[in-house]
Amino acid sequence: MMQYEGDYINIPESYLIVHDNGTYDLKNAPDWIMDDWGKSNKNYIDHSGNWSLSCDGNGHCIFELNDISTGNILQKKDGKLYVLLNIGDPDSCQGMVYEKQ
Repeated sequence: MMQYEGDYINIPESYLIVHDNGTYDLKNAPDWIMDDWGKSNKNYIDHSGNWSLSCDGNGHCIFELNDISTGNILQKKDGKLYVLLNIGDPDSCQGMVYEKQ
């Protein structure tokens, strides 16, 4: 998708590092992840911020990466954790997935 819809070339590995102290670092992320409309300038960014996790009494949790995304973006499947980040309008159903290593 990055190649065909965003016209990105020479795509580097991108990392989302979630630290125990409530901060995160995003490395080599496509710039469209920070654009409200998902517009690509074919650049990569590094970004840092704070994260939080809040859960209600029914086991429903909201994971928030300040400045990037919030909601039901933390998922677990087949024993692996994933962070799902929307690109642009959430109704476009486009996004990136970061898998816990």
